[in-house]
Amino acid sequence: MAKRKTLKTASELEQYSEEKEAERSVVRKEIELERVRKTSSDWRRIAQATRKELEVAESRLDVLMAGEKSRTPVVFKARKRQKKSQSMPILIASDWHVEEEVGEEAGPGRKYNLSIAEERIYNFGRRSLTLVNASRSHTEIKECILLLMGDHYSGHIHEELLETTELSPTESILWLRERMSGLIRYIQNEGDFEKITIVGKIGNHSRLTLKPRISTAHKHSLEWILYHMLALEFEADPSIDFVIEPTYHTILDVYGFRIRVHHGDWAGRYQGGIGGLAVPLNRTFAQWNADPMLRSDREILGHWHSWNSSTGTSIVNGSLIGPNKFGIKIKVAPEPPMQGFCLISEKHHTETIRAPVFVE
Repeated sequence: MAKRKTLKTASELEQYSEEKEAERSVVRKEIELERVRKTSSDWRRIAQATRKELEVAESRLDVLMAGEKSRTPVVFKARKRQKKSQSMPILIASDWHVEEEVGEEAGPGRKYNLSIAEERIYNFGRRSLTLVNASRSHTEIKECILLLMGDHYSGHIHEELLETTELSPTESILWLRERMSGLIRYIQNEGDFEKITIVGKIGNHSRLTLKPRISTAHKHSLEWILYHMLALEFEADPSIDFVIEPTYHTILDVYGFRIRVHHGDWAGRYQGGIGGLAVPLNRTFAQWNADPMLRSDREILGHWHSWNSSTGTSIVNGSLIGPNKFGIKIKVAPEPPMQGFCLISEKHHTETIRAPVFVE
């Protein structure tokens, strides 16, 4: 057994105490450091596992909720027989990105800002009605469908958009409400329609969440609010009807010809390749058509800023903003700013006219 040291003087006692306290301090620091390391690692591991479980649970819940929602087609029936066959014009508007500025960084001579966006919105309305009136030479047109298919503003879903947008998301909604209201009134006053049906679909840029949602996407979208604001504005007008569904797809039954309308961000993934955008889009559309509730004869979508990617079974809308960095990133051929127009014939039960609407 070790012999304990005998302390004889006060200075020896003080020195001995200081030495022992220094040893204890070192030991305490080592123990505390080890506890912090272990706690930090444990909490990090728990947080990662919880995050994964939450993501899986949200995904499963969204899919289940999406499957439970009924999708009743919006049906458009032919009127009593007229002297001419009847047709339904569809005016296709999407991907305006009104507050996003474009300049030389996207290509020589390219420019886009709020003033240009406003002018192009007016041009879309005016030139769409030119196509409608030209169609009236051979068919009866009393109604029209206006598709507002999302991404009408860019928002702040990417950090760089904070630098390239002229308005905040809420300011963009107020700006858009005034211009969309003006567009609707212009079509109403100048189009000679007895009824206008407006379909509102949200885009991926209007979300308030970091990641896209599935069944609850509309609850986190400022465009969803925008469409309801417009619906309230025209609530007392029986000639204008809004269709604003919480589902991703809206099915339109026009004279028995089924059209599936959506923004387009769910329709495949494309990063270039042989066959172009049509390959992943057609694969997705075929899968959707396997569901009797989603079956369609024609697909109308936006998102891809690529009218030239349209095929016989699908119409891919262009954009109001025209060539920008997004188009360069996804490797689609640059196109001039354009929107879309098509005509559905009651006599032939199909699409008889498909045309771009140039807005510059």
